[in-house]
Amino acid sequence: MNKKILGAILTSLLIPAALQAADVTVVKEMPLAVGERISVTASPEANRLVREETVKARKGTKQIVAPAAKAFTDRLQVTVRPEMIKENHLDITYPKVQSVSPYVTKAINKTLVDYVEKLRKDLHKVNEKAKEGEQQNLYVNYDVKADGNGIFAVTINSYTVEDNASHGTNVEKGFTFNTTTGRTLTLNDFGGLSKETIEKGLKALPTEGKKAIYADAVVGKPDGFFARENHDIVLIYQQGTIAPMSSGVIHVPVGNLGR
Repeated sequence: MNKKILGAILTSLLIPAALQAADVTVVKEMPLAVGERISVTASPEANRLVREETVKARKGTKQIVAPAAKAFTDRLQVTVRPEMIKENHLDITYPKVQSVSPYVTKAINKTLVDYVEKLRKDLHKVNEKAKEGEQQNLYVNYDVKADGNGIFAVTINSYTVEDNASHGTNVEKGFTFNTTTGRTLTLNDFGGLSKETIEKGLKALPTEGKKAIYADAVVGKPDGFFARENHDIVLIYQQGTIAPMSSGVIHVPVGNLGR
């Protein structure tokens, strides 16, 4: 083979995939094995609940993002791919990020890994003291909410169910990063959140149906948030806080906060 041709092929293979990727978001389908179990002690009902949560999460979330080459090199986007941790009682899939900047890559990944490790350690502590049949099982997945215009936002969703439980609990944690610096952004970075803004967002939500909130929901500090690429903000209220447990985690869009 011509040495020049061979050299060109080898060079193309060494270039990061993100630099060759089109400006598209790819959703990775992860096959679920029939009868897949979260733990050896969980009841069939608990395992069924986890399988249902797994199927629902895999259908509706963005896990892999391949940015445009220019956006990647300009630090306006990052590459995202899933990392997995599987142990007895837990099944965790979390995002691993790559930026053109090693500093940004390290800063974002440390924040995400620290959170996932805390979930893992907390589960181990609980289960060490739990009685037989009362151990907790944890399923974690994530959803990329924004990756562009200098913003990377992701939610990490945890579903916990006891060995013999007939239902579980969802918790959602939002993260929004500046892809130029790797810094974790707060609501103050977007202009700050007023009571009036929350009230307006709550009034726009349904009071009937599957995602209904309490008609007399009290305005309070959100449990978290994430930003869109256009800097619009979505507030996160955990299951059972402003709506019945059956409504799940509630998202409250409040738009641009003015900065």
